[in-house]
Amino acid sequence: MGKLTAFHKTVQGYNHVKAGTPCEDFSDSYQDESGRFYIGAIADGHGDEACFRSSFGSRAAAKIAVECLKELGEAYFQESASTSMPLKEQLGYERGRRILLRQLTDRIISTWSRTVLSDLEANPPTEEELSAAGKMESTYQSGERLEHIFGTTLIAALWLPEFLILLHQGDGRCDVFYDDGSVDQPIPWDNRCYENVTTSLCDTDSADAVRTCVIDLNFKRVVACYLGSDGVEDYYPNADETQEGTHCFYRKLSIAISKLEPEPAVIETMLGPLLENHTREGNGDDVSVAGIYLKDELERLAVQMGKDAQKFEDEDNRQRQLLAYEQKIGSMQRKHGILQRKFSETTADSERCSQSVQICQGRIARLTQELEELRNQQASAFAEMQTESEEAGKARDYLDEQEQSDSFRSLLRYAAEGFGIFRTKIEDAYQSKAKAYETLSSKVSAKASEFETEEHELSQLKAALEDAQSRLQQAQEAFEQYDAEYQRLCAEKQNLLASSGDEQV
Repeated sequence: MGKLTAFHKTVQGYNHVKAGTPCEDFSDSYQDESGRFYIGAIADGHGDEACFRSSFGSRAAAKIAVECLKELGEAYFQESASTSMPLKEQLGYERGRRILLRQLTDRIISTWSRTVLSDLEANPPTEEELSAAGKMESTYQSGERLEHIFGTTLIAALWLPEFLILLHQGDGRCDVFYDDGSVDQPIPWDNRCYENVTTSLCDTDSADAVRTCVIDLNFKRVVACYLGSDGVEDYYPNADETQEGTHCFYRKLSIAISKLEPEPAVIETMLGPLLENHTREGNGDDVSVAGIYLKDELERLAVQMGKDAQKFEDEDNRQRQLLAYEQKIGSMQRKHGILQRKFSETTADSERCSQSVQICQGRIARLTQELEELRNQQASAFAEMQTESEEAGKARDYLDEQEQSDSFRSLLRYAAEGFGIFRTKIEDAYQSKAKAYETLSSKVSAKASEFETEEHELSQLKAALEDAQSRLQQAQEAFEQYDAEYQRLCAEKQNLLASSGDEQV
């Protein structure tokens, strides 16, 4: 086994700093002075209101795990009694591992339970603490489930010359890197851990729920093992299923520590600002990291890890850009639709007004023609009436002359009746022409009135059209300006998709 280094670092979450609440994470590590074995442990106390002493619970869990693993490490190198199987042999086969790991986890859990209950006995919960415990208040008041007050997760690792022993209760992740540059999370996952829900050391079935893993280093050469609370993985919401975000974080961490002196204090000093930035830009939760690594091997794999990390970051940046485009486009869709509908409505309104103007203008053109025809007819009727009036005047003068003549008198007794009929006919003809003229004059007046009405309506329609066209111009400008930005974002999103070969959506 080459020269290993174990380290740990916990930083208070950005949200906890702002709220003035305590850090609920705790981490610890150990390096055997003789370089025989190395240990790392982290614990993430629950932020639930019912777990109001989880910061004590996480500290106790990490410290107890390290002490129990130290004892196991020491035992690994001790001469075994004749009646006992050496730990190396026991770890070499499946049944022996199960027995050994169950004894280990039972001891950790029982020691943790005694420790937190001792604290509870020495410092009973106050009424203020209990009243803030939410749905667990009545349970605590009855003296049940008191370990829940100290609820915490736990991940721990013991690196021996030939074996890497891992144990895990709750959420958080353990990344293991191998000598070929590959990485996995070998500890089986508990599907009961999702989002903000996690299993815990305080659960009644915690002894059965602890997951364990033993890696035989003779068959799989490990170069680094990292333990991290969920504050690490939650920074990468786009990669939470594949865990590529977590892998990328530890690849970049591997590259960074491969350039530093392999001293825990040096590593931890570097980790402080890194993790503070991580929580500030992430979800604001506490963050803990512990690790055990081979510096020479990380130096050898640094280039490969850098390429793998860059590949993920490029994809992660692309996904973040896509998400940003989707959010921006999504936020614009409603207003885009409103402006588009308004543009369509004002277009239709303008077209209706324009059509109404055209129809009215058509009616006015027809009325103008009809009025012209009527006025021509009126002029003709007036001329005919005037002619008839002149003819009637002449006829009356003639009759008057004849009535005064001797010949008329001599014939009067024979022609009086005929002259009377002739006079009547002359008068009737004139009256007929005059009546026709009056009728046409009335029609002209009515048609002129109708023309004036249409002219007034046309004026109103033109004003409405001008208003509709003004509103249309405003709606068009507003839509086209907004649509240009909307289409630009859609095009950029499509280009981003096309650049990676994704199908257009």
